[in-house]
Amino acid sequence: MIVIFWNSYITFWFALTFQLIKKYSELYNKILIFLSK
Repeated sequence: MIVIFWNSYITFWFALTFQLIKKYSELYNKILIFLSK
């Protein structure tokens, strides 16, 4: 029970962090493109 809960907790945070990184990397690329002009 606890192991299943722990696994889902880790999976949730991993997915959340991955989405944040993806979002910020897109934003970072746009800023780099904007600055390089």
